[in-house]
Amino acid sequence: MIYIRNLFTQDLRDGKQIAFPTEPSNILFKFSFSNQDSDRKISFKFKEKDNNSPFFQFNGKIINTRIYSAGSESRIDGELKHFLKVDLNAVVDDIVVFRSINITSYEFELIPHGSLFYTVYKALLNGKNHEVVIEHFNFNNDTTLLVDNVDFSNLKEDFADWFIKIDGVNHNYFNRFFGLKRDNLLEQLTKYENIYEEQFGTPIFSLNKIGNQELIDELEENLYLENGPFFQFSLKTSKHMPRAILGKKNYLKFLKELLLKSKTSSAKSPKVAPINKIYFGAPGTGKSFRITEDLKDVDTIFQKRITFHPEYDNSSFVGGYKPITDNKGEIKYEFVPQIFANIYLEACNDPIHQYYLIIEEINRGNCAEIFGELFQLLDRDENYKITPSNELIIFLNESISNSKYYNNGEMLLPDNLSILATMNTSDQSLFSMDSAFKRRWDWEYIPICYNPIDDFKKKNDSFDFEIDIVDGKKYSWIKFIEKINLNHIKVNPSLGMDKCIGNYFIKPDKDNIISLKPLINKVIFYLWNDVFKDEDNKVFEDNTSYEDFFPMDINGKKKIKELFDRIKLKAIPSLEIVEDENTLGQVAEGTEET
Repeated sequence: MIYIRNLFTQDLRDGKQIAFPTEPSNILFKFSFSNQDSDRKISFKFKEKDNNSPFFQFNGKIINTRIYSAGSESRIDGELKHFLKVDLNAVVDDIVVFRSINITSYEFELIPHGSLFYTVYKALLNGKNHEVVIEHFNFNNDTTLLVDNVDFSNLKEDFADWFIKIDGVNHNYFNRFFGLKRDNLLEQLTKYENIYEEQFGTPIFSLNKIGNQELIDELEENLYLENGPFFQFSLKTSKHMPRAILGKKNYLKFLKELLLKSKTSSAKSPKVAPINKIYFGAPGTGKSFRITEDLKDVDTIFQKRITFHPEYDNSSFVGGYKPITDNKGEIKYEFVPQIFANIYLEACNDPIHQYYLIIEEINRGNCAEIFGELFQLLDRDENYKITPSNELIIFLNESISNSKYYNNGEMLLPDNLSILATMNTSDQSLFSMDSAFKRRWDWEYIPICYNPIDDFKKKNDSFDFEIDIVDGKKYSWIKFIEKINLNHIKVNPSLGMDKCIGNYFIKPDKDNIISLKPLINKVIFYLWNDVFKDEDNKVFEDNTSYEDFFPMDINGKKKIKELFDRIKLKAIPSLEIVEDENTLGQVAEGTEET
């Protein structure tokens, strides 16, 4: 939302106050002089984006004042008037544009005569001194706005109307690329859609796609995909972030946000008590599977998933400045939000749904460095707010309004944002977690399951996995890991449960078959290299090396059969019936009893 004010004589004459009529008072400041609202302390931050402007020296200046009721209008004290007159040399008919950040913080910029954007704002004023412009699709500020009454057949027109009503930085884009010609914009968007339809064989948007997660994912992918169908209409600003047509406010993002709004109108993710929880256990126990099961009734648009690794850092997790080349070839730096900043923003702006940040392999990254100042948020204590980095504050100020979890540069973790993580306890390349970090999480151990229970069996298909080494027999995967884990790993004091093999350590081929090649390449290699390499054991015969399993078709098959014999793994009982009078109705000899 922006409030456009044409400066008139009363605004600049000597006096102590600036007055606001009903509409900006009620809508922008959320202040009612007719109801005699109590005085409120507020602040204004001056914005000047042109670093060649004589006023750029004042960019970021904060003016603290108050808003109070005065009869038939609301007023603020004279600090702002003094700044406009004395420091900015404002004159009658210059324009001031105000933008709401939250209920106590506002931004403003001066649009003097001769400014590139003066005629745009003058046109929006339409001969008046005051105009409050509400964005057509105000996704950030209006969490209740849905799309039930939107005419989807006029999306291009809606986008053009929405785009021309936003703040100066976007007018800058509009002027630079389309000369403020709305028809030119619509023409470009039509070309945009035609390319999409040629590429995918379907219109970019249609009624039957409302709420379609695949389309949302597709739009997300094409926002920055260099070889995607829209790149020819992009301004490539860096290797990592080409901008589709209009920079930050582009058509694909517009459609994505619209889709998300239509999706969330019927989507499922009810509010629950927030948690920080780590699922931990041996490799392959199904930790990620357990999270998926726990969230099976939550629509995926409320879930974001990331994997930590040794090179992952705070800027990869939260966001940071990256070099961007504009269309003049000049390099500038812009804050690019990452997964945490994005989901934090979504949760703050949509308080009626629960959001979930899922971190895979949390112990493979340096958690202290990755979380940084956000570490304190895990306490979920309103008495322990944090003040994040300046660049994150700027991003959140521009994106969040009226949230009790973010206000005046101070953050809390929203109660509709849960953080779930997995941890592989056998990973040897993990960073240490200190006790202060650990105690801020709930922990759930995911054990290896050897004995299927009926209800669990329906969910855990690992009991159907069979090993086929092409010797005419099949072997139970569960029996294999049971014998290896319980008889050879768990009983070894220097190994323990962390080195055991979980139900889902390996992914079978089709028909739940684990063939010879992946068995040797993944399972045998793990046992040889990570478990038994420096241990006395009865799994591998003496003087054996991993290379002895090659070539697989000859040596591998032989060695695996010998290994099965040493751990006493028998084949799955055959269903073949032996039809002689002595063994009628019995299974073939040499098969394992069940």
